[in-house]
Amino acid sequence: MAFQTGDRVLYRGLGVCEVTGVTSRTFSGMPPRDYYVLQPVFADHAISYLPVQIAEQKLRPLHSLEEIRSMLQQTAATDLDWEEDGKERKEQYRNILKQSECRETLQMLKQLSEQKEKRKAIGKQLSSSDEENLKIGERILHEELAVLLNISPEEAAEYIQRELAEIK
Repeated sequence: MAFQTGDRVLYRGLGVCEVTGVTSRTFSGMPPRDYYVLQPVFADHAISYLPVQIAEQKLRPLHSLEEIRSMLQQTAATDLDWEEDGKERKEQYRNILKQSECRETLQMLKQLSEQKEKRKAIGKQLSSSDEENLKIGERILHEELAVLLNISPEEAAEYIQRELAEIK
């Protein structure tokens, strides 16, 4: 899939970026290659250069609002099993975040949010890796929704809460 200047995409692991151009560059003495020039929308990261040849592995178009609403409804209606083995769960979540697929990220967030509430009720917290995965997943989802709705990521978090309250 070819991206155009002005497209907003999800750069797996980094967040929502705008394609600001394509340039031919030489890095580390390698022959010149074409790179997408990517500017994070909500972060102060420096511009990123991604080889056009591997863009399909690292970038995806943003979902439509209708697609995300549908995924929210499906996720809310699905019972998910909690992986008790912390190492296995950490690896599963790492792979989910690496792929940045919205449906799986939503399912991960649901699992972590439910577990966080259960643990809070007994005076405990999530493990540090679970808490970190929750924050990363929320950031990615909030950024994507914020771009679609033309609002801030914080307002996107509130939007999700309202949508989920309507589903219940």
